[in-house]
Parts: sequence; structure tokens; C-alpha cells
Amino acid sequence: RIAPAPRGADAQRTDAAASVGTRREALRRSVAFVSALATGTRVEASRAAEDPKKAAPKKPFAPAAALLPAARVRYAVDRSIERLETLEKAGADEEALDETVARLTAWLGATSYMSPSSADAPNTEAAPIDEALMNPSRAKLYRRTYDDKLKDLSPIDVPYALLTKAGDYRQNSLLQKRQRRLEKQNPVREALNYYTRQLQFDTDSYLLNAGAEDRKRMIRNDALPDVQAVIVSDLDLRDLIRNQVLDAYDDVTAELEYQVASYRKGGAFEGNEVKAALTRVQNEIDRWFAFIDVDDVRRAMATVSEEGSVGQ
Repeated sequence: RIAPAPRGADAQRTDAAASVGTRREALRRSVAFVSALATGTRVEASRAAEDPKKAAPKKPFAPAAALLPAARVRYAVDRSIERLETLEKAGADEEALDETVARLTAWLGATSYMSPSSADAPNTEAAPIDEALMNPSRAKLYRRTYDDKLKDLSPIDVPYALLTKAGDYRQNSLLQKRQRRLEKQNPVREALNYYTRQLQFDTDSYLLNAGAEDRKRMIRNDALPDVQAVIVSDLDLRDLIRNQVLDAYDDVTAELEYQVASYRKGGAFEGNEVKAALTRVQNEIDRWFAFIDVDDVRRAMATVSEEGSVGQ
């Protein structure tokens, strides 16, 4: 037998680099769902995948109180539209118009939706939100995630895993600080993020909404997404719709400011323009709420309605 010719140093280095790159990529995939934790989202395991007959995959959910701030945003928009519709029916009554302008300014100009505040007494002091709920313990989730993954790694991969862990810790910290700064500048973002941050996902399984043929094709081509990818995709879509809510809300704020300024200078208050902008916000908020269990939404809206609150 003819022995293979010895390979050159360059070829050996290339193979070594490729091997390291492969291990790094595999490791990256093995801890991919930490990117979901970067948003502060709680990711908790269930046993559904072990015995499908005993438990079905759970939809993402959060504690009931987590939805109240977002419900107050929705309540503010709904009441504002109702107020404008009432004004249209009442006609151009100056007293009613003054009251409507004051109400819309208070409801849509709230500096926070985190705590209830009476719309009839906007200066009423409300109990502050528990700041601990705004920042659920992510350190424990990180440690548990990486500790589980480290057990399955070969010794040669552990040093790189530790470097990856340190880098993700830093990145998560930076993302959290940036998100909190943005939330302090925008009460609507703060309210919606408050719910998303407390979401809990089933990390063992998920429901595939696909037809029979698509399902077969995906299985045949080994193209089924893993649970981690599904979680990240879910969060990305929620964030996309949240951003559309924020854009629409900015349009409402700008339109309301313009109409109020015009009215105070003796001009007409074009309530239909404000209503059109509010309707767009309402549609986008409904899309955001569509991700959430109907019963959870109903209970949250009932609670906010009983508060008679919009924001502070």
C-alpha cells in the first residue's frame, strides 16, 4: 500500500482552522436561544415533548398583572376615539370641545401607563410600579442555560464557551441599558415591553401551523425550525408590531398637538383627522394583542376599565 504523502503545514493549519470554526459554530448553535434571553424574556421548560399525550405545548404567557400597562394604552386609545365620536354627534359645542381637548391631551399625553391614575383626577398619586418586576432576574437564567450546555461540551470547547458566555453577558447588559433608556423616553414602549419582558415560553416543543404537504416537505428536507428559532422569531414579530404601534402613536401625538395649537389660536379643531390617526393606532394595537390569549386580554381590559384609568 502506498502511504499518503505528508501534508504541508499550510494544509494542516487550514484543517485546524476549519475544525475550530466548525466547533465554534456548533457551540453558537447550541446556545442560540440565549439571544431570546437578551430581551430579558423568561424562558422556562416544560415536559410536553417527553409525552405529548400528557401535555400539549403551551402558548407563550405572562402573569396577569404584566398586561395591565399595555391595556391602559389600549384603553386610552379606545376612549379617545369614543370621545371624538361623541363630539361629532353633539356638534360644535364649545364647552364639549374644550372638554374633549382636555381629555385627549391627558389620555394620550400620559407620561406613564405603569400605574393607574384617575382620568377625572389626573394629579392623584398612584402607587408606583414594583421596579423589581421591570427587571426579572436574568442572571439565574443565564447561569442555568450555560451550565446545562457546558456539561455536554468537550474539554477543548469549554474555554471558548466561557468566552462566549462573558461576551453574551456584556451584550445583554448593553441591550438592557439601551432598552431602558428608550422606555424612559416613551411610555407606550415601556408599557408594551413590560409584558413582553415577562413572557414565558415552552422550550421543549411548539405547534407547527402548516398544512400537511408543507409539514411533510419540511420533515423530508430536515427544515423544521428548532424551538430556539421559533422563540426568537416570535419575539422579533412582536417587536416589529410594537414598533408599528409606536410609529402610529407618534403620528397621533403630532396630529393632536397641531390641532390643539390651531384651536387655541382661534382655528378649527379637526377631530376627524385625530380620529383617523387614532384608528390606525387602534388597528396596530389590536394586532399586538392578537398574540395574547383572549381571556387574558378580556380580564386585563376589565380591570383597567374598573380602575377608570388611563395613565399618569
